[in-house]
Amino acid sequence: ELFETIHNTLAHVPYVICGLAALVDHGFTARRVSRVSLLCPAYAKDNVRAWLAARGYDTFADSVGIPIVDGAVVARVRIKYTDEGFDGLERVRSSVSPAWVLGLASQIDHAAAGYVDHWRKLQKLRDEGDGEDQRKIESAMQTIARDIFWCLDKAARTKHWLDPSLLRTLLGEEFWAPFTERHEDARTEMARAGIDV
Repeated sequence: ELFETIHNTLAHVPYVICGLAALVDHGFTARRVSRVSLLCPAYAKDNVRAWLAARGYDTFADSVGIPIVDGAVVARVRIKYTDEGFDGLERVRSSVSPAWVLGLASQIDHAAAGYVDHWRKLQKLRDEGDGEDQRKIESAMQTIARDIFWCLDKAARTKHWLDPSLLRTLLGEEFWAPFTERHEDARTEMARAGIDV
């Protein structure tokens, strides 16, 4: 119901459902979705906010409250904006509604970008010696890695072509070096998914 409501509200503007909600739409079942994230191009920010406000939804700095289940539940939807690259994302129709979700290739690359961000934070924390925060970031990186491996497996099982032009972060040195060093099966799984490694 939430995906359909999102689409009905934002059908006039560019958006894509990303993150865990998109993974679940692709068949992922290892974690429950606690919130939905949308990605929109920065140039559409005012239009997105206007459409949401026109529907009477509660808007916040980085999210919106969308009523579902006949208004009995308000789902918080996080909205992220990107300055560049939105038009180059792989967007596919949801398996449960006409909503747009991030395709597997872009989902993998989006996760790889998150991994790189966490890797940078980890390196900084190691320099500062903060052990507790290091453990939290390590845990987040493990979760992201599992998501990436799930997407690679899904692509391999379904013979979903992963266009290399959509995998710039995944194939970039800043991701590739730490990820393949920490996960010895990374190259094998990428090759199984059809990525030339």
